Amino acid sequence: MDTLAANIKAISVETFKQQVLMWEYIITAIIFLASYFVLKRYKKNQLFAQSKNKKYNTGS
Repeated sequence: MDTLAANIKAISVETFKQQVLMWEYIITAIIFLASYFVLKRYKKNQLFAQSKNKKYNTGS
């Protein structure tokens, strides 16, 4: 009976670890995608601001 409970516990722990790993991958992908789009939008706004303010941009 003890070995059955130990096996069930081990399987349960392994399943939990796999689920946590899957969620870590999903959250990491979401963070990287969000960062990519934020930086892409920032670059677009920066280029627009530079073109609009050319006479004030001294390059420093």
